[in-house]
Amino acid sequence: MVRPGGRTERVRTTVIEAVLELIGAGNLEFNVPDVERLSGVHRATIHRRWPDRTSLIKLALAEHQAAIRNAIEIEYTGDLRADLRRFAVAFRDFCVNPHEVAISMVTASSKNREFVRESNDIWMPIHMEAMDLISQARMAGEIKNDVDPDMVVSMLVDPIVVETTFTRVAPSDEYLETLVGHVVQLCLSEKVAEKRKVAPKHGKRGS
Repeated sequence: MVRPGGRTERVRTTVIEAVLELIGAGNLEFNVPDVERLSGVHRATIHRRWPDRTSLIKLALAEHQAAIRNAIEIEYTGDLRADLRRFAVAFRDFCVNPHEVAISMVTASSKNREFVRESNDIWMPIHMEAMDLISQARMAGEIKNDVDPDMVVSMLVDPIVVETTFTRVAPSDEYLETLVGHVVQLCLSEKVAEKRKVAPKHGKRGS
């Protein structure tokens, strides 16, 4: 059993940080001595728990996936716009994490197909949960029946990935509000869209 804060956990955390640093530098051909040098953990200890580069990469990506799951919560509350806004903000905030930026950059340029697949796979649970949110909104009649959940999620996350990975700029809250608004507007069922058209307009706050 690994005790939180115990030596075994400290070794694991230190090794993960070293591997993520190597991946972030674009070095997918690192060896155990590289990890030893960065982590300060003796190579015999590393070899005993993670015998090769593949197991070290899997360790680091699994930890990164756990961080994603902890940072991003997805729930359908009956208000798709608010739910997607909350998701977009959490997704943006995680995407500017230095490790995430580095992994995304390496994934985009790497010719290592196995790494690219595993790197993309760590996001799949979140993508599926977001698709389920869209499906729930569709079943509730909030959006049109022919809306493709996969396409909607891609429309929302792809611009955020491009901005944080390639331009290195975190989209503002105002940008995300506009993005979510456009995505939702394209999806709204006629009944809900008509209802929102006739809803009374409120004055600006403080007016």
